[in-house]
Amino acid sequence: MKLLIPTGKQEIFDFYKMQLLEDGFPGRVPVGSGTGIVEPHPLYGVYLIRMSLDEYKVGHNREFREQAVRAGYSAIRRMCKKKDALVFIYPGISSFNHLGRDYYSALTQAKYLSAFWMLYLETGDQLFEKASYQVLKSLTIPIDEGGVCHYQAEGISFEEAPFDFPTFILNGWISVLENLYKFIKKSKSKEAKKIFLQSVELLKTLLPLYDMPKFKNSRYALAGTVPFRLTLPNDSFVESANLVTPSKRKIAFEFKKPHKWGVHLSDRTGIINGNLVFSLDVDDSRYNILELKVISKKEDKLFFEVPTISYDVLRGAKFGEYRPQNTKDISVGENLIKLKLKNKRFEMSCYPTNFKKKIAGVNYNAYHYMHIKGLTNLYEYTKSPVFLKYAKKWQGYTHMWSEMSVYNKSNISLNSYF
Repeated sequence: MKLLIPTGKQEIFDFYKMQLLEDGFPGRVPVGSGTGIVEPHPLYGVYLIRMSLDEYKVGHNREFREQAVRAGYSAIRRMCKKKDALVFIYPGISSFNHLGRDYYSALTQAKYLSAFWMLYLETGDQLFEKASYQVLKSLTIPIDEGGVCHYQAEGISFEEAPFDFPTFILNGWISVLENLYKFIKKSKSKEAKKIFLQSVELLKTLLPLYDMPKFKNSRYALAGTVPFRLTLPNDSFVESANLVTPSKRKIAFEFKKPHKWGVHLSDRTGIINGNLVFSLDVDDSRYNILELKVISKKEDKLFFEVPTISYDVLRGAKFGEYRPQNTKDISVGENLIKLKLKNKRFEMSCYPTNFKKKIAGVNYNAYHYMHIKGLTNLYEYTKSPVFLKYAKKWQGYTHMWSEMSVYNKSNISLNSYF
């Protein structure tokens, strides 16, 4: 089956290395796999549907329409049911899944929401209409139930990949809202509108936290991983440990090495390497807290060390030398220890957008420009001034980059690619 490439999209298709599987669904050979086998990539289905339909509407070449419809049908066949919802699972064994467990993504789901509705309007096939509403349902399943929705008092947010805590990845969140709005505009769905407005309210509250005047940039997310080190005497050991987020969500540490966003300790005594997730909060008086239950046979001390955190334009957060952060006395018996993780010390783990995206040998900051475009769209949708305020402010930042040494790197473009 031949992949048809829309006019002017060759470079993008080369970047994605997109190929078709037998059922017309797109994928790619994973980098470094060595197998030469094409694996399906959930998001590629959306890209192919949208770009093929756009090309059909311009050139009226029915082969592009057929390519889009075929990709839509194959996407539905590859999805599975979760409660009353339809979800596209990223399997734990997939090369495109770095978490080692099955999950589905709010970003992928929202893109299919609007893509399926486009196919319904084009074909009149009620299978696509039904699939759209089943996908909408998937956005309301709470994280605690294996879903992607995080509920809190100010509203709701959506996770690109669900963890025990919200990461608030800005581009993914905005993309979900944009696709929800496109669906609302065409379908007039009251249920979708309610979800959209609840999420907009929370984003308006948290948006100032994404602003980074020091780097004339915007944050990628409001959470970041931080390595740390505990040192305990051999007569003491950690019986249990928890990370408590500012919203009072408590996550137990695992005593093994999990995925990047995991909360874990490598051991229970001696020099213990760990990884935590730091979450920013709109209220500076609310901390992340590391809770430890330490059992000791003698009086001694516990040492807590964290690395310096800086910004790397190609990677994001960069960790340097470990430095003492806190020392706690240990008494004989059970010790309940709390270590406060204040914003100022750890906030760089929630790093500015970087220039990692490499196209045709040049590195671009894709996400900052996506943030600007997304907020501009949200202003058009909602007329909420906070979105326009930060869209203009962040656009203004880009004009200052050429004068900043941090962005003076070879093979980096300060312009938007898209």
